[in-house]
Amino acid sequence: MKKKVITIIIVIVLIFVALGTFYTSRICYNMVMNNISSKIDSLELPEGSEVFYETKAEASDIIYLHIRAEKVIKCEEGSEYAIDYIKSHNSLSSNITVTEYGGMSDMEIYAVDNISDEDLSTIRADGFDKYIHIIYEKKVPYIPLSWFYYNY
Repeated sequence: MKKKVITIIIVIVLIFVALGTFYTSRICYNMVMNNISSKIDSLELPEGSEVFYETKAEASDIIYLHIRAEKVIKCEEGSEYAIDYIKSHNSLSSNITVTEYGGMSDMEIYAVDNISDEDLSTIRADGFDKYIHIIYEKKVPYIPLSWFYYNY
């Protein structure tokens, strides 16, 4: 009888620990993704630039474990002007990359081969030289439990 009660208590404790770990990791995931997105959203962009694709963040294990956020903007003055402007008016961390839009990679959220045909025809009509890809990427040692403790 005593063993049965102890076993039931241990099982209940393990269930609570498992649920707590799941919910904690989910909360940590949301905190990290919001923090990463805000690193891109807080950048000063050239006046008159338009957001073509809103900031989107995700975790991925393609090639290596990493967290990534991306945003695509359109600037009528061209990509060189926009890239120089963003780099000179913001203190960019080593995790942020600002490049011309147009690459194809299985690691990119907004890779050209992942967008709709309608968006691709819009970009082609405007010219790829007006679109800028802003990327924040950081390798993480372990997903998902270490996100809360990892200095992102």
